[in-house]
Amino acid sequence: MNSVLKFSLVLILFLLFGLSSSSLTNAGSINNQAGSDLQEYYKQMYEDQKDYNDRILNTIYWALGGLGTAIISIVGLNVFNSNRSNKASVEAIKQEILKINEEESKQNNIRLVERFDQLREQSSSELNELLKQREQILNDRFKNIQSEYIHTTKSIKQTLKLEREATKELEDSLSKVLKRIEGSGYKNTADIYEIKGVYGNQLRFLAMAIEIKVELNAAPELLLEKLLTSLQKLEHIHTLVHHDVSKVIKKLPEEYSGIQARINEQLSTIKIV
Repeated sequence: MNSVLKFSLVLILFLLFGLSSSSLTNAGSINNQAGSDLQEYYKQMYEDQKDYNDRILNTIYWALGGLGTAIISIVGLNVFNSNRSNKASVEAIKQEILKINEEESKQNNIRLVERFDQLREQSSSELNELLKQREQILNDRFKNIQSEYIHTTKSIKQTLKLEREATKELEDSLSKVLKRIEGSGYKNTADIYEIKGVYGNQLRFLAMAIEIKVELNAAPELLLEKLLTSLQKLEHIHTLVHHDVSKVIKKLPEEYSGIQARINEQLSTIKIV
């Protein structure tokens, strides 16, 4: 920029020097023509002034053109140099920024990796602790459930056992009741056949009633006496009746051996038909 100012001052000085030279030349010309005709003098002075003005304008134009050209050239050169310098500076700054960014990126990546590792270790440790706690809770719950299940199972088994025993007792009791009813029915039927005098059928139903008495551990003395009495009334006996009576007599307990012998003796005296 300083060189542009210096060049401009030189051109202005050169222009002023040219104007001064032209003025001195015109003045000499006017003095030499002092004795000429005044009209010709003014005409000539007008022409000279016109030429002088044209030369001044041309000089000014050329000076301004040269000055403009020089200024444009210098400005363009400066702009070119400035752009080239700026590009180099920008490139250097760009490279420096890229280098700084690269370093910062590396540092940030390292910090991120370290932080991630720390978080991963922390998370892994916390997760393992949570898993251990969860596993402990599940184990405790499983033990409680298992204990409750075992206790409940035992209670259910005990309840079922008691229910089975109660059911069995009830079934036995009911069976005994039914047996008693059945035995009473056989006895009543035997009594009816005794009244009718059909002693064969009476003996069969008495044998069935005595068998039920033996199964129920009840005392069959009366029925045995009645059986013996009816046998004493018979002279012959049917094979099936004889079989039924013999079979039931064999089932009598040891304590009834006496009447058992008497019945067997009576059966031996009766003819089988």
